[in-house]
Amino acid sequence: VKRIFGKRGRFDWRDVLELVVAHKNHPPFLVGKLWDFYVTSPIDRRTRSRLAKLYRRSRHRIKPVVAEILKHPALFSDLDRPDMVKSPVVFVAGNLRMAGAGVQTDDWAWLLGGMGQQLFEPPSVAGWEWGPPWMSTNTIKARFSAVAYLTRKGAQLHLPDGSTPPDLSPADAVARARAAVGEPWTSAETNGSLERMAASYFSDLRPSDRRRQQRADMLQRALRHLLLSGPDAQLH
Repeated sequence: VKRIFGKRGRFDWRDVLELVVAHKNHPPFLVGKLWDFYVTSPIDRRTRSRLAKLYRRSRHRIKPVVAEILKHPALFSDLDRPDMVKSPVVFVAGNLRMAGAGVQTDDWAWLLGGMGQQLFEPPSVAGWEWGPPWMSTNTIKARFSAVAYLTRKGAQLHLPDGSTPPDLSPADAVARARAAVGEPWTSAETNGSLERMAASYFSDLRPSDRRRQQRADMLQRALRHLLLSGPDAQLH
């Protein structure tokens, strides 16, 4: 015999689920969790109440609630400034897609584990923590390593020696790298930083220096990596 939420009885796990779902705090809590999965701005009281009523009217179906969240203006308010941290799976899948690559090696499994998300093995029944908790010195290193797998020799984004024009302008060098990795979104601040980096890459070489070709290839490899692993690449 158990006492749960003021009710006493010989409850099994099915009964416990019924008691939880029937609790007055269940709908507001659940719609808030769903909201946080898609929207970074806090849910307001009016929206929470409306979604909770929808959830109850639909006999506790998730689909109608998610449909309403996906139509909410808050989801589209800052498309020009992403602020939601990508989960490791989203990060890897997005980069594979931009590289035009598939899952052709089981290395992605241990790389995802290093990022904190071993597929199908959450740390508890509560699942993973989302958002900023994905970011740490260890997990960022693993994300850098994942991009290195895509750009290493023999991989989809590998740049052959001697394939980069050595006389590209800084803007053209960044544009060339961006085109090679699927035109990812980057902020104006990042664009400026990448162009300044490109502008300084040859500052110690004369125009006739034979090392300009090698340096041009190095720059392209660095730009490709940074576009897929830099701060902007962690957000969506």
